[in-house]
Amino acid sequence: MAEEQYRKDREYSRVDAYLSLQVRLVPPAARKDLRSCASHEIPGVSFPPLPDLQDQILAQSLQIINAKLDAILKSISLQGEGARAQQASPVNISGSGLRFYSAEPFTPGDVLEIKLVLPTHSDTLFYVYGQVVRREPSSCGRQNTCVNFTVIDEDIRDKIVKFVFEKQREQLRNKRRQ
Repeated sequence: MAEEQYRKDREYSRVDAYLSLQVRLVPPAARKDLRSCASHEIPGVSFPPLPDLQDQILAQSLQIINAKLDAILKSISLQGEGARAQQASPVNISGSGLRFYSAEPFTPGDVLEIKLVLPTHSDTLFYVYGQVVRREPSSCGRQNTCVNFTVIDEDIRDKIVKFVFEKQREQLRNKRRQ
């Protein structure tokens, strides 16, 4: 059984990275209907489309301004959800789980809500859930906490896996240059 669990844990490649991350304990009463999601839309905001203009230069300029305003609104929306309030934290991430340092002493079996932003999708806040499988004291006085994702949409998992592979490719390119 231990070897089967080990293979499952290593089903995905993992990489060390720095990510914007927030974690909270999910109370037992709230664990029944958990759903992962990606928050990248601005809630309650809709505007009519730009009108067709005869002046192509003006139309292109307005489209550029519109795209910039959309990016600003998304950033403000994510700040409201607390995504940018936290500095990037060192993590080890894969499609199956996450290892991070925590000041809070989570215990194995705890279910955590994890909000994270991937550098490859900086306009999206991902909500996933996982169960603490291990924790160990670290040299920095915090807990090294290992979480196995238990509630994660396959699209979100695919984005994490893609981020891991891109990060590994970047590390290999940097290693070759040295």
